[in-house]
Amino acid sequence: MHTLCIDIGNTHTQYGLVSGQTVVLQEQLPTEYLDDPEVGLGIKLSASRWQAVGWSAISFCSVVPKAKEAIRAIAGQSMPCFELSARDCPGLKIAVSHPEEVGQDRLANAIGVQILQTLPSVVIDTGTAVTFDLVTDRGYEGGIIAPGLELMTRYLHEQTAQLPLLKEEEYQITQPIGQTTRQAMQLGCLVGFSGMIQAFIEWMVDALKKQGRPAPSFIATGGSWPHIADLRLQSITYCPSLTLVGLAEAYRRYKEW
Repeated sequence: MHTLCIDIGNTHTQYGLVSGQTVVLQEQLPTEYLDDPEVGLGIKLSASRWQAVGWSAISFCSVVPKAKEAIRAIAGQSMPCFELSARDCPGLKIAVSHPEEVGQDRLANAIGVQILQTLPSVVIDTGTAVTFDLVTDRGYEGGIIAPGLELMTRYLHEQTAQLPLLKEEEYQITQPIGQTTRQAMQLGCLVGFSGMIQAFIEWMVDALKKQGRPAPSFIATGGSWPHIADLRLQSITYCPSLTLVGLAEAYRRYKEW
């Protein structure tokens, strides 16, 4: 039977049915609609294609505390419902000074990396914020948090009088030098964002080298990655279902250990 894995982010909620390392179904919806009776997660999961596969447990993580009750309501009284947290993170040592501050999604990514990558490895998660998380044989060792692509575009719009808000379908480069305001913003955000990621990659490689440790592999996830993958970052593995796979593995460990 499959595990229903749910990753509640600030902007979007990703969910999927996972068996082992295989994601059978995967979709997303805006987090603000999570418990909406007409378009929320409960309605989405009632679709025949989801019911046809079925699930026996729920494993979830959330960076939005108030959204957790919507997941527990879906589970009801009879279905196991596991919340990944720093207090309940089977098989992953959290080797930082304040484990309770680490986002649940970052822990799920770290567990996913444990089973998918050779360690040491760094997860680049390009969500509302972009995070870089180091996972080694010592466990989760911390990382970096920076503004995500959506935050960059939104900030330019909200903090200026005339700059427009770029929509996600506009996250593409159409001119090498911007001929319009939108083209100039596309270049500034996309090239700037990919350059920031490249700088942090080099920073983490250099930091480990100075400690006499091997260079890490890199794996990317998150919705913004496809918009920048061709900008000098082609060699990095992209795994859009990494968080969900990590949640499934976390529940397996919780149940079996």
